[in-house]
Amino acid sequence: MYINNPIDTSWHADPEARFYEGEYWIYATRSLPFKEQHNLDAYHSVDGKEWIKEE
Repeated sequence: MYINNPIDTSWHADPEARFYEGEYWIYATRSLPFKEQHNLDAYHSVDGKEWIKEE
């Protein structure tokens, strides 16, 4: 069975979702070795279909 990520092609763990000021936000840790996990990735969407990754 193959499962894909509809928001981003990279691997993430521990996602946290919120709805804030009319937008959906997802924060997740990158699936990297522990010493390389320096920050989170953040994505936001107004409709839950089209997602924008914050840089």
